Amino acid sequence: MTAEDISARIGLSMAGSAWAMTDRACPAPPPEPEWRGLVCEVTDPPRAALQRTMNTNFHFRVVPPPALRNSATWMRRLFDDGPNAVRGRMGRHREEVLDGSYLDHEVLYTGVPPHEVARGPQAQVVLGGRPILHPDPRKAPFLLLTPGRTAQVAAYLATADFEVLWQCARNNLMTGTACPEEHKRQVLASAHENLTVFYATAAVRGDAVVKWLETGNGVHA
Repeated sequence: MTAEDISARIGLSMAGSAWAMTDRACPAPPPEPEWRGLVCEVTDPPRAALQRTMNTNFHFRVVPPPALRNSATWMRRLFDDGPNAVRGRMGRHREEVLDGSYLDHEVLYTGVPPHEVARGPQAQVVLGGRPILHPDPRKAPFLLLTPGRTAQVAAYLATADFEVLWQCARNNLMTGTACPEEHKRQVLASAHENLTVFYATAAVRGDAVVKWLETGNGVHA
């Protein structure tokens, strides 16, 4: 997926200003889901993705407000750490990483485009946030969730029922994929649990969250 592709998806994620939501409403799929070509990483769970030579990782990074800078250059440096530092933060719930199937997680929470459900915290879990353009226009923008938005996402995830989310999204997620259903469900359930703890930890501390889609060789973009 190119920077232009994710920018388009982010535009969809940011569309609308209404924050009312219905937790258990199942979004209706469009006739031609644009995520149909998503690939299931059958042997590569999210945390193992850090060890790949060629990778696509979607990072979630906690940032205390006093340290936050509204600078694309600063945000680029935020993700310049090596894999050991990333794993260390993940162990403390200060960072989370989804692999190349990150759009599956977006579908789990928001349904497939066009997103006709009410815009709410569920739309902020994965691709939500204020876009900040990367210094390199070929790369995806950074996404910033303020402490207030982060707290709203944490509150949503704390009450979200994974089984309801899975049943709503199951048909869309399994269409056009050879991925075994139980494997996909387990991967999504594990990531849902990790993201719930991650956002809860950030919310308790009053932190912001910066996200970025990393592509290329190694852990550095």
